[in-house]
Amino acid sequence: MIHEENIEQHLKVLLKRNPGLSKIAISKEEIIGCVLASYNGFRGYIFRLVVHKDHRRQGVGKKLINACEEDLKKFSMPKLTLNCRKELVPWYKEQGFNVKDAVYLSKEL
Repeated sequence: MIHEENIEQHLKVLLKRNPGLSKIAISKEEIIGCVLASYNGFRGYIFRLVVHKDHRRQGVGKKLINACEEDLKKFSMPKLTLNCRKELVPWYKEQGFNVKDAVYLSKEL
């Protein structure tokens, strides 16, 4: 879990370790969406995809995902994974993701 007081530090580390993979969407000089992505040498991972509520259902999220996919292909990544809330599964399926028979586990350190 990333706590508010050190989120900037965590984002700096993510961006430094994975240059160019995270993206932002801009409209009229305002950020309307972003995707935070990484790769570990075996697969790509999307940590978070967010689109401002006023810009949803306009293809912004899809464009952000596609941009990540294109960059990960440059590293010959065979797979892109993510975790999401259950209500978002249909949208991610529309983007070509498949539900795997796995359990998401978490432990606070």
